[in-house]
Amino acid sequence: MERGLLTAIIVSAAWMLVHLLLMQRRPAENRFKAMTVCWLFSLPFIPAFYFLAPSGLTPHPADVGDSIWMGLLQAGLSSVLLYFLFVECFYHVERAVTLRILIELLNDAKSNPTIESVRSKYDVDEMIRRRLDVLADRHFIARRDDRWHLLPKGRLFARTMQFSCWLFQCKGQKDRG
Repeated sequence: MERGLLTAIIVSAAWMLVHLLLMQRRPAENRFKAMTVCWLFSLPFIPAFYFLAPSGLTPHPADVGDSIWMGLLQAGLSSVLLYFLFVECFYHVERAVTLRILIELLNDAKSNPTIESVRSKYDVDEMIRRRLDVLADRHFIARRDDRWHLLPKGRLFARTMQFSCWLFQCKGQKDRG
C-alpha cells in the first residue's frame, strides 16, 4: 500500500510539474482541459513506476503476496484524489477574488488604494457577464430571449454541486457571516 501511495505522489508531482511548466511557456485557454490531458497522459506511468521503482523505497509487491492489486488500486485512487486536489487548488488561486484583491493591494501598497480604485478594477457586473460568457462558451448555459437557460451539461453540474454542498454542508457566499 505504501508503494502505491508513493507511486501516486511521484507520478502526480511529475505531471503537475509538467503542467505548470507548460502553462508558463504557453498558457492554455481551457486550463481544466490542459490539466486533465496531463493527468490522463500520466496514468500509464502509474503501473510502470509501481513495478519499476527501486525496491529499496518500500517493500516490493512480490514480497507482500496478493497486495500487488491493492497497491495498484491505492496508486490509482490516490492519483485521482491528487488530481482533484490540484484542480481545486489551481482554481482557488486563479479565480479567488479575495486573493486577487490582496495581491493588488500588495502590489499597490505605497499608494494605499481607496475603495473606489479597488472597485474600479473589480466591476461586479463585468465579472458576472464574463462568467456567463465562459459558461455559455463551455455549453453549460445558453441565452434565449434575453434569459439564461441551463443546458444538460450545466444542469448535471449544478445538481452535482448542489448534492456536494448538501453532503459537505457548504454555505454559499451570501450565506456566510
